[in-house]
Amino acid sequence: MVTGGVTRPQYPMRYDTVLVATAPPVPDVRLQPEAAQALRMCRRQGWCSVAEIAATIGQPVLVTQIILSDLIARGALADPRDHPDANPHDPSLLRDLLDGLHALA
Repeated sequence: MVTGGVTRPQYPMRYDTVLVATAPPVPDVRLQPEAAQALRMCRRQGWCSVAEIAATIGQPVLVTQIILSDLIARGALADPRDHPDANPHDPSLLRDLLDGLHALA
């Protein structure tokens, strides 16, 4: 139900793939609650790993990857390396990722 019958993500990503919310916000369409929660999390924190999002929304990683892949296709999320304002060398990125992985343990 959460993925609408989709069984594989359109965009490949790993547990440690980090995503950033893009601007402008997603057009006014209804998102699944899990997708909306993931998007809010990325907007609030700036950078979020797939593993951290999966733990927060309470879904398996594969389901989370499908949800995130849909948000990427809608233009709501992006890989920070592809985002013009992103700084992939920001040390807080690694700190946040490590904190997210610790939260899973």
